[in-house]
Amino acid sequence: MNKDFPACPPHHSEQIVTRVAGRNWKDTTIDKAISIVVTNYIRHTLTDYESLMKRHRLTRQEARIAEAGTVKAILQSWQKPLDQAELRITLLSNKIGDDIEGDDDT
Repeated sequence: MNKDFPACPPHHSEQIVTRVAGRNWKDTTIDKAISIVVTNYIRHTLTDYESLMKRHRLTRQEARIAEAGTVKAILQSWQKPLDQAELRITLLSNKIGDDIEGDDDT
């Protein structure tokens, strides 16, 4: 996951990894499985795809076409390697999140 989508935010990455691990991928490579799940996750979670089908009664194909640009843009942004400043910020935010989740005082 980190190799192909290094800029994927950690909270999304965790959900994607869980989804990949939850299925039997015997007929495909792990890289292809990750790619499939990432694309589907973005489409269903980070776009208006579901809303377009439910509220606007678009077909699956119509909704996919309508959201293709958004899916592509997110995929491309997640595939860009993080520069050192972004990497430090990501690691720091993960550390802060872990500290907050592990804090028994709350």
